[in-house]
Amino acid sequence: MSNITYYRNDTVGIKITLRSKADLAPVDLTNKTLTLTVDSLEDPADALSNLMQLTGVVQAPAANGVVIFTPAGTDSDFAPGDYWYDIQMENTSDGLERQTVVKGRFYHKQDITK
Repeated sequence: MSNITYYRNDTVGIKITLRSKADLAPVDLTNKTLTLTVDSLEDPADALSNLMQLTGVVQAPAANGVVIFTPAGTDSDFAPGDYWYDIQMENTSDGLERQTVVKGRFYHKQDITK
């Protein structure tokens, strides 16, 4: 489990390097789509409590396992608090393979400068 701390209304990308649990080698993200979802519940039954959902941009070379999730201006405009997130990876070459690769706490902090 990995935790993310992020400030309300920021638009800087959230950079994640995905690594294999077995040997910590980078995960090859070729033909992969990654989605980061923040929710108020740890185990939601549906998407009704989702607060933010972002599609990642895989950084070249894809074999290095680096993806960046960048919120638009209002994506992170929700109440500060302690939430949950996960990242799902989908194989775009067949659309059948989907896997939750990371889950953790999302600490959403109040910014001071408005």
